[in-house]
Amino acid sequence: MAKLISLTLLGMGLALFRNHQSSYQTRLNALREVQPIELPNCNLVKGIETGSEDLEILPNGLAFISSSWKNTSDGPE
Repeated sequence: MAKLISLTLLGMGLALFRNHQSSYQTRLNALREVQPIELPNCNLVKGIETGSEDLEILPNGLAFISSSWKNTSDGPE
């Protein structure tokens, strides 16, 4: 009988902990999915399809492109 009561209390404690854990995840937006944003003035620039994160064109026509480097080699030789 003592084992049954202890298992019941353990199960209730774990259920209470799980309920609090999920409420923390909800409050902190831990499981939130980011919705994609369609910007009206975005255009694809040929040649930077892979690795480009940001393209900023200044009023004088110069452009800043922040991109990552794509390593196509198989490793050091």
